[in-house]
Amino acid sequence: MTFLQLASFISAIMVVGGFVTILRGYAPLFFGSIDSFGRNIVLAVVIISATCVSRLFFWDILQFSDAEKWVSFRDAVGGNGVNLFFNAPLLISIYLLLKARLFAIPEDERVHWRWYTAWMHPEKTCFIKWSRK
Repeated sequence: MTFLQLASFISAIMVVGGFVTILRGYAPLFFGSIDSFGRNIVLAVVIISATCVSRLFFWDILQFSDAEKWVSFRDAVGGNGVNLFFNAPLLISIYLLLKARLFAIPEDERVHWRWYTAWMHPEKTCFIKWSRK
């Protein structure tokens, strides 16, 4: 094992530890009484954290338990194609974060925006008219 491989493994363990603390801190908030903005943010944070932990385990940690078996396992589950299972939850998180942004728009203006254009609010800072009004 080279120094860079060892450093990658150690840093992955540290990042997993950090994301586990985020998961522990945010997951209970989802079941509390929070508004739509907060619920979308919390769920997105939980999904992103869980996805990052899963991806780190797959790509950075498992291979150090037994490199030869890991290569066989990686190939058996589709090689780089397995990234679809990590990217799909991140796409859901993007949707949730954009939807949360929609809930951050004042109620009287919100009817003029969609979840996929809310990132361009306030409109006066944009060159293109993105609202529905």
